[in-house]
Amino acid sequence: MMDETTYQRWWALHLRQARGESLNAEEQVGYETGLRQLHQEEILCDDIAVMRKVRGTVAALEAEHAQLYARREVLDAEIAAQETYIAKLRQLLGLPPGDNLVL
Repeated sequence: MMDETTYQRWWALHLRQARGESLNAEEQVGYETGLRQLHQEEILCDDIAVMRKVRGTVAALEAEHAQLYARREVLDAEIAAQETYIAKLRQLLGLPPGDNLVL
């Protein structure tokens, strides 16, 4: 994998190339080498073990997301119940809506 410093150098060459600027021979070699390396890194992984691990990570994150979403729904329902309770309490105490109620 290309390190950050090498990538930054390659990116500067890439921008120049994209703008139509000429690169000298050494820069052109560096640009093409970096381009090949980046393309090679983009090739889909054919390692089944790696793909299974990634799939497992995705499944775990999806399960966590579902749990968090369910917890959020419970909390939203609790908040709504508290808001209803406070509104009724305001009404019983004769307080106008919107004022802070501190007990």
